[in-house]
Amino acid sequence: MSATATESKKFSSISAPTAPFTLKGGKYALTVVNAGAGTVDIQVLGPDGATWLDVSSNITGNGIGTADLPPGQYRINPSGVASITAAITSVPT
Repeated sequence: MSATATESKKFSSISAPTAPFTLKGGKYALTVVNAGAGTVDIQVLGPDGATWLDVSSNITGNGIGTADLPPGQYRINPSGVASITAAITSVPT
């Protein structure tokens, strides 16, 4: 029996970092629809509780990237874009 996605967060019309959200940890896919030329990253809140750290390669334009993430607080960080739609979804194992 195959697993299905159990966790997903979607963001529409964003141009600045999202509010922090919690992920359970595991493999995730970040999908982005980006009409501009900027980049989009997943960031994790560092152990100091104040510093945001990039955990994925920059996605430019429309794209998808995957990352193995530990449990924690995350945000989507668009840079140099007017408006994007993004979703981060756990990948079934």
